[in-house]
Amino acid sequence: MTPQQLKGSIIQLAIQGKLVPNCQDELITERYLRELQSQKHNLPKRKTKKKPALATINPDEIPFAIPRSWAWARLEWCCTKIVDGDHNPPPGKREPTPYLMLSAQNINQDSIVNLDRCRYLDKETFEKVNERTRAISGDILLTAVGTLGRTCIFDGSLNVCFQRSVTVITTLLYNKYLKLYLDSPFVLNYMASHSSATAQKGFYINKLQRLVCPIPPLEEQKRIVEKIESLMPLVDEYERTWNQLSVLNSAFPTVLKKTILRSAIKGLLTKGIGLQTREPVDTKQIRKELDGLVFKRMIRRPKPLPPLEEGDFPFEIPQNWVWLRLNDIGGWQSGATPQKDKREYYENGSIPWLVTGDLNNGVLNDVPGRITERALKETSVKLNPSGSVLIAMYGATIGKVAIADFECTTNQACCACIHVPSINKKFLFYYLLAMKDYFIGKGEGGAQPNISKEKIVATPFPVPPLDEQASIVEKIEMLLPLCERIEETISSR
Repeated sequence: MTPQQLKGSIIQLAIQGKLVPNCQDELITERYLRELQSQKHNLPKRKTKKKPALATINPDEIPFAIPRSWAWARLEWCCTKIVDGDHNPPPGKREPTPYLMLSAQNINQDSIVNLDRCRYLDKETFEKVNERTRAISGDILLTAVGTLGRTCIFDGSLNVCFQRSVTVITTLLYNKYLKLYLDSPFVLNYMASHSSATAQKGFYINKLQRLVCPIPPLEEQKRIVEKIESLMPLVDEYERTWNQLSVLNSAFPTVLKKTILRSAIKGLLTKGIGLQTREPVDTKQIRKELDGLVFKRMIRRPKPLPPLEEGDFPFEIPQNWVWLRLNDIGGWQSGATPQKDKREYYENGSIPWLVTGDLNNGVLNDVPGRITERALKETSVKLNPSGSVLIAMYGATIGKVAIADFECTTNQACCACIHVPSINKKFLFYYLLAMKDYFIGKGEGGAQPNISKEKIVATPFPVPPLDEQASIVEKIEMLLPLCERIEETISSR
């Protein structure tokens, strides 16, 4: 249950007489209403148009049961004034004055706000306009056009008049109880379903006057309000907890994905299944395979880097794994952008040309960009074979990765790896995905930070035996869809 639903449920219980003990005198409210009518009759009459008498309340208008000591009454019977603001508001002054004209946008739930967005009037205009509503301390202000149903009790501290979007209510009931009723789910739904719509929805005073209200005895009204006010701090605490949980819930799938990937590259997902007792990885075989790629002219020979030392290892790995640098397991090359004003480099091109925005943290089957054979021959663009693992190096996309399931070229912001056969391409892909935060942290520059190819190839890389790499990939691809389903469940609540 959301905080708003909880608050609404409590208020609904209150207006149905289920929150505090009820008075047992069945005639007390009847006498109370007669007294209210007497008070209303003895008040000075306002100069208003004569309205037809309101009809009695029919049984089919009663929305819910109330205690026997309560009574139903139309709102008009319990109020001395229900009036909306000016229908043709005068223009405001450029400079602030002490005389304010407010609209619904200035009324927040429980208070008057956004006075910087109000309309300022001169004293003469204010007095003329204010004759219509003349709000006094204790009146209820109700937003009735646009955003319906926000209420507050006016404290009389400002010289204010109102536009049509605000209704002013002077009640003979305990004003906090009536405000509570106007805040109830029943009334809010009633206003929404009985509003008229042109440019904005409006709930006008003729319908508000007819609204049926459950009336408890006066002392019970006060006890209800007192009970609600004692419960609201608990609701506020519930809301804070709810918001914290919402943040945790929204972050949980992302955190879980990162945990799965980090556990995978440490060997924790395959621990205990017998793979880590086998022969250690043969680094000589990896060097031989690298030489083979160079011999076949698939890659250029990587520049040698200093061997890794104990302090270079970011985490512990199983005994039969080895640490290498990314430089040791394949050739890494960035691309280029052929000169844009040369149509012969792009027009009718058939060679896929990938930019970092195409990277999808998954397998790519195609991209929209194309360049020509001439661009491939005359520029520094390089063709990467199907199965290359790609990583973004620039800007907001740093660390995004993909596996290209087709031959492609890339722009200069993307680095592609043509790896040795002893490396499972998906294991390398998931390793790079797990290290995204690391690569982002290595980025340098101002508005457009980047991570160089040199920093990428120097990164330590944990190498399991090939069959364990396949098992790790299988575990990851079994667990990540569960994260997706968790995320969908949370977002659908």
